[in-house]
Formats: sequence, C-alpha cells, structure tokens
Amino acid sequence: MARWAGAKTTRYPSGEHTFRRVVIGGRKRTGENLTVREVGVPYAGTFPNPAKTSSGRFPILEYTLRLPMKEPSMAAWAAADQRARTLTYHPEQQFTSDTLFEVPPDWIHGQESARGPWPGVERLPLGAFRPASVPFVWVLGGCADLSREQAARLLRPLALIDLGTRIGRAAAEEARG
Repeated sequence: MARWAGAKTTRYPSGEHTFRRVVIGGRKRTGENLTVREVGVPYAGTFPNPAKTSSGRFPILEYTLRLPMKEPSMAAWAAADQRARTLTYHPEQQFTSDTLFEVPPDWIHGQESARGPWPGVERLPLGAFRPASVPFVWVLGGCADLSREQAARLLRPLALIDLGTRIGRAAAEEARG
C-alpha cells in the first residue's frame, strides 16, 4: 500500500532469492538449491488422509529454497511458487503453505533507517516504519527501512505483535493530535 501511495523504495534485485515453505507430512525431499529441516513436534491430526498413509502423525518440514526471480511481478512469483511446489511435493503430504515466504530484499525509504544487528522491538526507531515521502502512512512489516537481518527478526509473529502495539499507539496519538 505504501508503494501505491508513492513511497520511494530500493530496487527489487533480480537473481536467486531465498524462500521458505512449510509442508506437513510426506518424506523429506532433496535437490539442488533445496534444504529441509524438521521443526517442532510432529503434527497429530485427523486429516482425511487420501494418500492412505499409515500414521496420523506427520512431520512438519520447513524447506529453504534458492529460486530465480527476475522481477517482483505476479508472473515471476507464480513461477517461483510452482517451482517450490514441484520441488517439495511428496504424495503423502497432508498440507502445504499457501504461499512462499521471503524476507523482502527491498524496502521503503523511511523517515529514519535502522541498520546493524537486532536491537529488539522496543529499540527499533518508529521513523523506520514511516515512508519519508508519504505522510500518515505506517509500514508494519519486512519492507520497513531496516537491515535485512532486523527485518528477518521482525517478521517472527511475536515481534510483529509487539511492534503492532507500538505503532498502533503512535498512530492513535498522531490521529488525536
């Protein structure tokens, strides 16, 4: 939305990008530009199990994939998504991520920039979440003017919840002001 409102951004780099995708069930897949790790405890569910697997306990697999992205177009995203689905498919899988996950490699130019290691949500400058060129807009997410290391840490659910609380308070105060 900030882009559509006219916020200035860095350029989306073309080339190989790192994506993550979660699959529940099935066997680990291997291949070039593909790694997998089992996360958490297995999912125990009552899926209809059309694959006729012998167990109701399914591993939660997080894949990391290196895929080409020429541009941030819908066509490029669709091609990357299809490639990820093909590489991670196993006939005994029970559920898959709806979309690929990527720490955005591009970001808005904020009123402030935050670089360096992760300082914690409470120390991130709120100006990094305000586009420099668009008033009254907040960016709550990985496209804020942060180092990519900070953006990756911010995109964890609890960090986003905490930052959402900070931004919500600041936006409410601004609206009252």
